[in-house]
Amino acid sequence: MVQPETSAKTNRYPISISFNLLLVGWTIIIAGIAFWSYQSAYNEILLLARREAYKGFEKDVMFRAWASMHGGVYVPVSQTTLPNPYLDGIPEREIKTPSGKLFTLMNPAYITRQVHELSYRKSGVLGHITSLNPIRPQNSADKWETEALKNFEKGAKEYSGFDFLNNEKFFRFMAPLITEKECLKCHEAQGYKVGEIRGGISSSVPWKYYEASLNSEAINLLTGYGILWFLGFVGISVVKKRFLIYIHKRDEYEDGIQKLNSELTASKKIIEENLLRKNLLVEELTQTKNSLEKTNSEKDRFFSIIAHDLKSPFMGFIGMTELMADQINSFSQEELTQFSRQMSSSAKNLYKLLHNLLEWAQMQRGGIVYNPEQVNLHEIVSQNIEFLTASALNKGIRLISGIPAGQAVVADKAMLNTILRNLIANGIKFTNSGGEVKVTSQPAEMNFIRISVADSGIGMSEQLVKNLFKMEQRVGRTGTNGEESTGLGLLLCKEFVEKHGGKISAESVEGTGSTFSFTLPA
Repeated sequence: MVQPETSAKTNRYPISISFNLLLVGWTIIIAGIAFWSYQSAYNEILLLARREAYKGFEKDVMFRAWASMHGGVYVPVSQTTLPNPYLDGIPEREIKTPSGKLFTLMNPAYITRQVHELSYRKSGVLGHITSLNPIRPQNSADKWETEALKNFEKGAKEYSGFDFLNNEKFFRFMAPLITEKECLKCHEAQGYKVGEIRGGISSSVPWKYYEASLNSEAINLLTGYGILWFLGFVGISVVKKRFLIYIHKRDEYEDGIQKLNSELTASKKIIEENLLRKNLLVEELTQTKNSLEKTNSEKDRFFSIIAHDLKSPFMGFIGMTELMADQINSFSQEELTQFSRQMSSSAKNLYKLLHNLLEWAQMQRGGIVYNPEQVNLHEIVSQNIEFLTASALNKGIRLISGIPAGQAVVADKAMLNTILRNLIANGIKFTNSGGEVKVTSQPAEMNFIRISVADSGIGMSEQLVKNLFKMEQRVGRTGTNGEESTGLGLLLCKEFVEKHGGKISAESVEGTGSTFSFTLPA
């Protein structure tokens, strides 16, 4: 029987729509990558501007420290360097050399102001020493600086951002000036005491040069990704056209077969031969698909590891919930309580795994901001031990801090908490009842502190120790009470330690225990 001619030809329309959707997807992907690249370029240029502004501030502080160390500097009196009227009460504000040449004393503020003027003329960088209660009226804070000084009084260590000065856009950086003993020579009358914030120094760099560089980078990105998008568009369009031609020819061929079927009794053999060809084509396409899937699997090896580590806990969790849903009436109260505890433990393990995965993903894309500061290591270790005490008590394990009181390190507090929490939790996980987990510290080379987390647990084989911090190796195993482990926490610890410029290592003897050590700046 002859089939309607439209039955095969209608297949071309959904194919055309599919290719159009592919073109839209391609456009969205290129646009997303281009935006990400532009944002990365913007962040890098903004960081360069901040570094230049910070260097200006750091230079001013060094000049002031040098001048303060010498109690000021005598220089020849000139039209640009007149005697400082604010030093009238200072003995020997002016001195004369045996030859009669007049010299005047320049205090740190006077020197800093002249350096600011010279810097602006030479490089366009604006510097300004200011205060909410200045001796010199010209040192009064502008609106942006006033906001910064108020933030310093609330405990802020620095302040930065964009502002307009004389109708020109600047990136500004400011940090506080702390009153030192040498400062009281000029500022004691204002009531300042040693250690108090008496003002700050702002450093402002013109944004126009950085903006020009950013615009140039944007043009390059737009051109490059535009060409890439165009090549992809042409490639998809060519494939679409050829595929539609193929479909059209296939439709014509099948129509011919259908007509011959009504006229020839011997068409069965021809149909079988064409069916065989079609099967061969399907098999070839299947092989091609499998090859592509294998390539993608190798390319995305990291993501497949994550998928495996998530699947197993979820399957166990789902299995327990299905068992309870199907047979809840057959369980005793004690069995239900046991199941609930197992489900709670599985949920906590899943949460820990997801938390580590999210922190790992944020680290890989730069989403975690690194903010180092001087922190009290003794207090942070004590806080983490207190946080994990309940878990340790459930297993009958002692947590011990051997960190000296007042021990300080330079670290990002959030990252340090994550490192200690993971290492101490691992020690609890792989230690039997009656054991202990101890945290200690000792000086290391290059002005670093080595922090060690040692347990008296089950230990590890030499091969397992070698594979601990490798992404391509799977090192997860169960704890002494059957706790789940993936090894991702150690990878996260390694990333955070190296972010501080430190190193992490492990030593272990099977049946005796393990010691994880990492270094941080002192």
